[in-house]
Amino acid sequence: TLSPLLRCLAVLTLGAFVVMVLDITSKGKFNAGWLSAFFILLAGGVVASQFDQIEAGFSGMVLADRFAHMFRLVIYVGAILASLTAAGSWEGRGAVEIFGVDYFALLLLAVVGIDLLVIGSHLAVLFLGLEILSLPLYAMAIGPAHSDESVEAGAKYFMNGAFASGILLFGIAL
Repeated sequence: TLSPLLRCLAVLTLGAFVVMVLDITSKGKFNAGWLSAFFILLAGGVVASQFDQIEAGFSGMVLADRFAHMFRLVIYVGAILASLTAAGSWEGRGAVEIFGVDYFALLLLAVVGIDLLVIGSHLAVLFLGLEILSLPLYAMAIGPAHSDESVEAGAKYFMNGAFASGILLFGIAL
């Protein structure tokens, strides 16, 4: 069985893979925003079902108490709003036309990183969550790859994040 701490992460990761596979197989004939919102809602249901439980796992490296569960639910509500807004925004020119379906898969993976940041109680898990959060955000910053300005912005954001992560890791090691 899967640890209760990791069920939400597994649901969100599975959702990202389902969105990517459906994009390949159905050639964009599905609403990725609603599907990603469904997976986020499913993860929120898992968190709500274990709201009163205090769980620690991986030798105390992750900890989920009521405070963490509450923040996870707030994050999921924000992610659902972002997903549904991006699915139908700009009247016919939504995120799918601008960014592609990858936007929704990247959103789900970014929520996995935020989730790890919330339940992490060890610096290694916090660093892992920060990196899992930042990598999809680098790709989202690029946006439409046909624009030179967006590719330049994404490259600058990646370089800035790489230096910041290196300095953070050096500080953790001290």
